[in-house]
Amino acid sequence: MLWSRALVVYPLTIILFRFIGRGLQFHSRPYDIAVQVLLGSAAAALIFDQEIPIWKAFTSLGILALMHTVLSFVSLWNPAKRFLVGQPHVLVENGQVLKANLIMNQISIEELSAALREKGYPDLCDVEFALLEASGKLSVLPKSQARPVTPRDLHLRTDYEGLSTMIISDGRVDAENLKKVNLSEDWLRAQLALRGVANPQEVLFATLDTQGDLFVVRNQDVPVLQALFRGVQTQVPPGLPPMVPYRH
Repeated sequence: MLWSRALVVYPLTIILFRFIGRGLQFHSRPYDIAVQVLLGSAAAALIFDQEIPIWKAFTSLGILALMHTVLSFVSLWNPAKRFLVGQPHVLVENGQVLKANLIMNQISIEELSAALREKGYPDLCDVEFALLEASGKLSVLPKSQARPVTPRDLHLRTDYEGLSTMIISDGRVDAENLKKVNLSEDWLRAQLALRGVANPQEVLFATLDTQGDLFVVRNQDVPVLQALFRGVQTQVPPGLPPMVPYRH
């Protein structure tokens, strides 16, 4: 039956994609696209073609995943990288459009202009370099006069800013992250009490940044179906803003 084959092939396909690794989502190399198409087509065929024994599903999908993994490791070798992955092509150099590279990559000047607008550069004259990466993405280096002003340009000193640490996620306290920042759950409950929160389950998420500021967003208990199909505009209880900074 179709449903029984789907119950086998679908989770197997997920496991194989997980086995292949996150590089499949990170890159858009030719063989990444090929394995996605082939795995999807093979999985669909194995579900609907009941004449194919189920053990062949494991074999064929497994071979595809193994071949992709081998190619991924081979592509790390420099001589093979250029053939399997490709190399970046310069489309704009020193403010000048390289028409030959546009033709080579089958890109029109209108498509290049549209891609630059999507990157936030509506005027081609503001672009110093534009490269078409091997993944197919466009990298843009603006001219110094067109880039946003940074603290370095103004000779300003800035403090270190790292990643915030998730303390509470969907009402669950992350004990491991609390331990990493040398804080206890008692400390956390005390800070929540200052905000009128009696229990961590009332918190949608809470984070602690590297400056010692605790941010808390309270859970509004929105029904899932309402959030999915009709959209939600919640009202914050009086006296409790959605984000409350606190320096410990």
